[in-house]
Amino acid sequence: MLFAATMMATGAAAQSPATVRKAGVPWLDSAWSYRVLLSVHPTMLDSTATLTTFPLVVDGAVLSMVFARARSDGADIVVTRSDGTTRLPHELVEYDSGTGSLELWFQAETLSSGSADFYVYYGNSTAATVTPGAVWASDYVAVYHFAENPGLGVLKDYTSAGNDGRADQGVSNWTASDVGPGVLGQGWHFNGTSHFINTAAIRTQDAGYTVSAWMKHETRGTDFTFQANPGFWHVSSQASNATNNIQYQTGTVDVRWGPNPIPLNEFHQFTWVFKPTAGIIDFYFDGMLQSPLSFWPPDTNPTNYYTGFPLNPNGTDLVGIMGPIFFNSLDLMNGIGDEFRVSDAEKSGAWVATSFRNQSNPAAFYALGNEEQATPLDSPSWSGFKARY
Repeated sequence: MLFAATMMATGAAAQSPATVRKAGVPWLDSAWSYRVLLSVHPTMLDSTATLTTFPLVVDGAVLSMVFARARSDGADIVVTRSDGTTRLPHELVEYDSGTGSLELWFQAETLSSGSADFYVYYGNSTAATVTPGAVWASDYVAVYHFAENPGLGVLKDYTSAGNDGRADQGVSNWTASDVGPGVLGQGWHFNGTSHFINTAAIRTQDAGYTVSAWMKHETRGTDFTFQANPGFWHVSSQASNATNNIQYQTGTVDVRWGPNPIPLNEFHQFTWVFKPTAGIIDFYFDGMLQSPLSFWPPDTNPTNYYTGFPLNPNGTDLVGIMGPIFFNSLDLMNGIGDEFRVSDAEKSGAWVATSFRNQSNPAAFYALGNEEQATPLDSPSWSGFKARY
C-alpha cells in the first residue's frame, strides 16, 4: 500500500495488468508485445507555450514495468507520437533491469498543453538498436550525460557533433571511482583539487546561446562552471568563498545573481541564456529566472553588459566544462556534476522551466495509462472454444 500511495503521490499511475488495447489507436507493429501511454501532466507545462523538438527524459521510477518485459539491453524500447505509430527519436543512456536503472531520452516534435501524449513500446526480441544522437536538434553543440567511466578520459557528447570532452589532460587524474549518483543516473565527482574537463570542439555560430548544468556542491569555493574564448570570459556557480553568488565575468564586466549562498549537498540546475540583442544574460536557478544583484562597473539601470562572445568560433581554442580552460586548483569544483549541455539557441523561460521539471522529478512529470498487449486474451477461461469432430 505504501508503494502504491507513493506512486500516486509523485504522479506516476499505479500499474495494472495488461488489458485490451485502446480502441482507435493503431499498434506500431505486432513484433512489439506491449505498450503504455505516457502523458505529461498539464501542471508541468506552460499553458500558452508550444515547445518544438523538445528533449524529454524518462527513468526507471516511471517505466518500472519494462524491466520484466523488454530485452536485457533495453534495445527494443521505442517511443511514438500519440497516434501510436509515428516513431520519435530516442536514446538509451542507461538500462539495467537488475538495479532498475533507466535513463531514456526522446524528442517530442511538439510539446504543449494540447500535445502531451506519447506511447512507449517494449517486448520485441528482434528490435534493432537506434543510433544515438537523434534526440538532440541541430542547435545543440554538446550534451553530456556523464554516464561514462571517467578513468577512460573521455566525456561522451551525445549530439551528432561528436564534441567529446577530454578528461585525461595534465594533472586531471580522473579514475573509475570518481562517480556518484547524479540527478539522472550517474554523475561525475569533481574533487576540487585536480579534476577538470576541456574540449576544443564546442563552438557557436553567433553570440546567442544557452549553457546549463546540474551540480551538487560539497564545499564553498570559486567554481567555474564554464569558461571559453574569445576574451577568456566565464560563468561560475560561486564567485568566491566569501561571495557565493552566481557570476558572469570578463576582463571589464562582473555580474552576479542569487541565491547566496548556494545550498550545499543537494542538486540544483544552473542555466544561463546569452541574449546579445537585448545585451543581457538571463540566469535561471532551478528553472526560475533570477534578477541580477550587482554589476561592475556599477550601473543603476544596467543594460548591454553582455556585448556578445561567440563560443570558440574557429574551433581551435579550448573550452572548460565545469572548470577553467587551464588547470587552476583555486577554481575547480568540489562535488558532483551531471547533464551539462550547450545550445546554439536562446531558450525561452518556458523551455528552461519545463526542462527543470522534467529532469528533477520524471515520476511527477508524467502519468501512465494501463499497460496494453498487442494480442491480449479477453479471458483466461475456455469460453468460446468450440470442439470439432
